[in-house]
This record gives sequence, structure tokens and C-alpha cells, in this order.
Amino acid sequence: MFMTAVSLAVAAVPETLMVIVTLTLAYGVQKMAKKNAIIRRLPAVETLGTANVICSDKTGTLTQNKMRVRRVWSRGDEVTDTEDAMTDEAMEVLKMASLCTDVIVDKDGDDLVIQGNPTEAAIVRAVEENYHTKAELEEKYPRIGEIPFDSERKMMTTVHKMGKKYISVTKGAFDVLLTRFRFGDLDQAAVVNDRFGKRALRVIAVGYAIYDEEPKEITSEALEKNLRLLGLIGMIDPPRPESKGAIARAKKAGIKTVMITGDHVVTAGAIAKELGILQDKSEALTGSELQKMTDEELDARVKSLSVYARVTPEDKIRIVKSWQRTGAVVAMTGDGVNDAPALKASDVGCAMGITGTDVAQGAADMILTDDNFATIVDAVAQGRAVYRNIRKAVNFLLSCNISEIFIVLIAMLMGWGAPFTAVQLLFVNVVADGLPGFALGKEPAEIGIMDEPPIPRNEGIFARGLWQKIGINAFVFTVITLFGFYLGANVDSVSYFFDASQEIGQTVAFLILAYSSILHVFNVRSTQSIFRVKLSSNKSLLEMAVLAVLITTVIALLPFTQELFGLVPIGMNHWLLVIGLSIVPIFVNEMIKFHYSTEDEEE
Repeated sequence: MFMTAVSLAVAAVPETLMVIVTLTLAYGVQKMAKKNAIIRRLPAVETLGTANVICSDKTGTLTQNKMRVRRVWSRGDEVTDTEDAMTDEAMEVLKMASLCTDVIVDKDGDDLVIQGNPTEAAIVRAVEENYHTKAELEEKYPRIGEIPFDSERKMMTTVHKMGKKYISVTKGAFDVLLTRFRFGDLDQAAVVNDRFGKRALRVIAVGYAIYDEEPKEITSEALEKNLRLLGLIGMIDPPRPESKGAIARAKKAGIKTVMITGDHVVTAGAIAKELGILQDKSEALTGSELQKMTDEELDARVKSLSVYARVTPEDKIRIVKSWQRTGAVVAMTGDGVNDAPALKASDVGCAMGITGTDVAQGAADMILTDDNFATIVDAVAQGRAVYRNIRKAVNFLLSCNISEIFIVLIAMLMGWGAPFTAVQLLFVNVVADGLPGFALGKEPAEIGIMDEPPIPRNEGIFARGLWQKIGINAFVFTVITLFGFYLGANVDSVSYFFDASQEIGQTVAFLILAYSSILHVFNVRSTQSIFRVKLSSNKSLLEMAVLAVLITTVIALLPFTQELFGLVPIGMNHWLLVIGLSIVPIFVNEMIKFHYSTEDEEE
């Protein structure tokens, strides 16, 4: 009875399950890294598979982050194509705006290398390409102070010496600066701002103030008021070529893409419509409108909103939490220090690898080394594949382990004696189940994995009929193994040259359970027929399965290993019996798959 208890204990524990699950997650991390997604926290791999909302920045993630100045307006004069000759008025706007930048300009041969913020880089590039340099402007108008750009103020101011006088230059979003302007054709500027926005241009307003004496306080309150409007600069940041396709792919997979940007709502809406995110302007909301809404009001509308413009980092947190209150699993992108709380609050925080700060990357679960939205969609697909592979591993291992428990119990209750020794069961669990199981985690994503809806947030691992499949397979394993054990132990006519014995029965039962377990790994690979899935699609699995079969066969044939594992030589009839019964689960699973496929077609 003691050895029976030991055998039951060994049978009840799937020794390799935790190792296989961990390896499956690790394989997923490895595959994601090859596709430019670095996973910082292992559970995020599985969480990605359940994501049904992606809140994405616009600049650099959905777009190329390669700003170019396209239009300039100044006091009634408009340059519609900056590749043509620039007027003096347009050039003056660009020159003043370039003073209010922090980029570093360098030369690499004949090529211009500009390091810094893409928006500022675009302004300086336009100046440099028109036979002026930032260096000469800074020499002519030396900077004596600045108020740095802030994501909440959405503006920046620098102060310069201008001969015997002083000038402050302020640049920022037109609608934010509007209240700071006192002079200039503001009505016409508002019309131009709207026109630029509808052309998907990011609009930067430039204003200035002249002082007879050096300002005593370099503060927003002292300098960013009573400004004269100098002009507007319209810049284009083209969408990434792959963004539209990635958004369509996400939509097909039941994942909603939400654009969150600091741009004007008209500009954001134009880009979002081009990418297929926005269908109607009612789906767009500004940060000021959002701030007036209660959480309850936001929750009621959040599913119908696709674009948020002029938002603050605090607004991002509200958007994430509102989606989460509806039961969504949210992936959020971010690159700045202020984005860290929103990345932490989301289910999967995605930081930018190129433009992202150390703080943002430290708060994230995943880092996008190419800052590309399409990489997130690829990561979601891999997350779904990992989740499926974990389910396959659970199906594979538990089918075998549960059957082992019933085989031992039923044999003992029937008075047939122990069908296995503890060592034999341990071998089956570690070699016959373990070796193929380790490679099961490398199973590639099935075709059509992104044509299905997201995995429900609270779905259990045994959902979608997995318990039933495990139960059916465990029953089949139990029946064929007990049948082989009974014949080997009790029926002499099966033996030819060997009398029936307990040891022969154990050897037959051991081989049937080992071989059928190894072959079962091919049953769980796919919901499709085993004959329709290419063996070469997972060479590691094929190699591990062959290795497990060879090891099992060798220990059953060599005298030394026979003695070590409590096995005995068996006749040809026994080998035919073992092979015949070992392939029974394949045909049973083919019938199950055919049944489910027929049901799907009827639905």
C-alpha cells in the first residue's frame, strides 16, 4: 500500500507544468524581442493577449516623427509650399521661432544632423535650408533667459538681447497662446489655424514682445502676456506606412485603437480619419471638455470616443481608469516623465525605446525599440499565441496525469495489482511528457489568431471546453492502458514465448502510457486535424518527441535499464499491442476536432 500511495502521489503532480509555463512565457518574450518589443515583466506577455483597447500617442507612434514645415502664415502673407521660395515675412517667423528652440545642430559631411525635439528640429531645418543658421541667429540675438516648454502650459519662451533692447519670443499651440496675444490679426489667424488643422498640419504659433530694459523676472506671469502675434507655422508628420494596416488588423481582432495627443483637435481628427481611427467628429474630445466631465459622464461616453486632443498627463490616467471600469484591458503608450503614472495605471504600459525617458521606461511593462504602433499589435498577437500555448500545455499534461491517477486507482480496486512503479510514472512525467512539453511553448501562432475577439479578462484557463477535452483524453488513456495492462498480466495467448505476468503487464502499460502521451502532444498542437498541421512548423517539438520515443524504447530493450526501471522483455505481439493502443487517442481526437468543426460551420 505504501508504494501505491507513492505512485498516486507521483501521478497526481505534473512535475514539469510550471517549468513548461515559464518556458512558454520566456519563448514569447524572445519572439517579441525579435519584433522590437522588449518585455520587462513576464506576466505582461499573457496580459497582452487579453488587451482589447490600445491608447496610443500620435507623434512618433502612429506617425513617422519626421516633422517638416509645409506652410507659414504671417500678417496676411501665406507660403503654401516651403519648398518654393520663402518670403521675407515667412522667413522672419521661422527665424524667430528657431531662437525659441533647444535643438543641437551639427554637420555630417553635407548632411544636416539636428538632435532634439522633432517639432523644433523641423523649424530649425527650414531655417538652415534657406541659407540661415541657428548659430548666426543666436550670435546676433544672444539668449539671456528662458521659460522651458511644459506639457501642461504647451508653450516655451526665450529672452534675447536685441541691440540695445530685449525681445522675448514665445511659441506654442495657437489655441493656448490665444489669450496671451494682444496685438495682431487674431481673427484671420484663427481661420488659418483651422485650415491648417484640417490639412492634418500641426500648428505652432509664434509671438513676441520687445522691452527697453532687461526683464527683471523670467517668469510666465511677467513675460507670457501682451504678446504680438508674428505668425503661424504648419508642419506635417506623415503617418507611418504600416499604421493604417496595423489599426485595421487590431480592429478585426476586436481591439479598439484610441488616439491621445497634445495636438489641436482638428489636426488630430484629420490624422485619425486618415488612419481609420475616427469615423465621425463626435468621436473626438478635447482635454478641456474632458476636464469638465465627471467620471460617471466619461464612463458613459468612453466607448464611443476615439480621439482625445490637447490632453494632459492627468487626463491620460482618467481615460485609462475609465476604460478599466468598463472591464477593458488597456495598453497605453507613453514617452515622457509625466506619462509614467498613466503607464503604471494601465494593464500594459508601453514605453518608447527611442524617444522615451528612463522614467517612462522604468514604469512600463514593455518597451518598443522602434516606437511603432504596429509593434504593439504584433505583441498582442504573440500574447494570444502564448496564452494558447499555455492552454495546450495544460491540456497535454493534465490529460496524462489525471489518467495516471485513475489507472492506478482502478487497477488496485479491481485487484489487479499496481500497474506502474513510482519510478516508471516519474519517467513518463519527466521524459514522455516533459521533453515534448518543453518544445510545445515554441508552437507558432495559429493562422487566424487575430481574426478572433480578445480573450475575456476573467476567462479561466479551463474555459472553452478545455476541461471536457482533458476529461475525454484522460478517459481514453485510462481505458487503453488498463486494457493493455490486463492483457499483459493475465492473458497467456498474447505472449507467444512469454507467460503472462504482473511484470509483463506493467511493461506493456508503461509503454502504452509513454508512447500515447508523446503522440498526444501532436493532438493538442492545433484545433485543426493533426494531418493538416505541418510537422516542420515546430521542428523543436518533432525533435523532442523523437528523442522521447528513442529514450523510452531504449530503456525497454536494454537489460541494464530494464532492471533499473522494473521492466521485463516482451514479445512481438506485445509490441504490436502497444503500438496499436498508443495511436487510439489520435483517432479519438480527430473525431472530437471534426465534431467541433462541424458545430462551428453550423453556427
